[in-house]
Amino acid sequence: MGFVMEVIGKIITFLLSVVGVVGLAYAIGMSIVKSDHPKILAVKYGITPFICWGCLGLYAGGGFVQLAVVPLAVILALMWAGEIGGWIGRKAGAMYDGGDLEVEKRAFLSRVDGHRTAGEYQEALALAQQELEKHPDDYDCQMLIATIHAEDLKDLRSAAGVVRALVEMKGLKRKQVTYAWNTLADWQLQVGLDPDSARVTLHKIIQRFPETRAAQSAESRMAHLPTREDLAAADRPSEGIKMPEFERDLGLKGKQLTLPVKKEVDPAVLTERYLAHLKTYPNDWDTREKLATHYIEKYELLEGLQEAANQMEILISSKLSNKEEKCRWIHQLADWQAKVGRDPAGARETLGRIIEMYPGSAQASQAERAIQYVRG
Repeated sequence: MGFVMEVIGKIITFLLSVVGVVGLAYAIGMSIVKSDHPKILAVKYGITPFICWGCLGLYAGGGFVQLAVVPLAVILALMWAGEIGGWIGRKAGAMYDGGDLEVEKRAFLSRVDGHRTAGEYQEALALAQQELEKHPDDYDCQMLIATIHAEDLKDLRSAAGVVRALVEMKGLKRKQVTYAWNTLADWQLQVGLDPDSARVTLHKIIQRFPETRAAQSAESRMAHLPTREDLAAADRPSEGIKMPEFERDLGLKGKQLTLPVKKEVDPAVLTERYLAHLKTYPNDWDTREKLATHYIEKYELLEGLQEAANQMEILISSKLSNKEEKCRWIHQLADWQAKVGRDPAGARETLGRIIEMYPGSAQASQAERAIQYVRG
């Protein structure tokens, strides 16, 4: 029995030794891969065992030979001073900021920004690509590369390729994906003067995150994209800025400059435009608010108030809107009920919805104060 236990003990010891060696080799390999200077670190790992072996041999020799250990130890300490200092710094920093004991390395981008500031865009791009090779999952580095392509080199095709690859990375947060798509849409508008491509890009947010606030924001942006003609006109230098000579003294001559009167649009026609727009973009909250205000300003009091209330209820009942937005719309509806509909009781009841929806909140307290000021 004792013999069996002894064999089992030796097997366990051997397996633990193998696991230890494999683990050490893996740790060394990963540290080399993640290092900013992998070749130098690999040389250090290769030299260190020989220095340590030499120190042990000299120390075992005894006498004056042991003194030779000192310079070897100094060489070893100097060789690893940077790594040891960084490790101590990370440990000390974790004690104060509560962070992880090991700080994840990120791409070093300040030098890239320095080249961009100096107008050295190709150098900046090359340096950013080098950093990305060491940190392939670095989101900021990839966005910076796309930015250099789009804003500095005016290469939208390359920028779009970087963004499309970036948003397919695993582990990205929703806000990172939506930021990348929105930024690409901005470049397509500002650099490419291409609202059609921007619309396609924004639609990707709706497809990927349907029925979310990100999708609502994207739809709202799509609803207000300018046309190619608008972008082209804005991009052209303004003409006729200089005042003609014969107009300079109009004021001194007692003459008045007659400005063209903007033609009033028929309220019914404008209503149809708003409704048609909202049929295509039902989550365009800005336009829905404008339609509600339009009903109040352009229609008979009771009819306009009822139609405006219907639009406001659509906004208030939206699952994508937040507390602040819902409360603002409720306050607006109550204000119309009190001032336009002459219905203070209805306004107080509307404000009471905030208290029911968010009891004990700051918005509820504000609604209670507003109720007290409603006259009638």
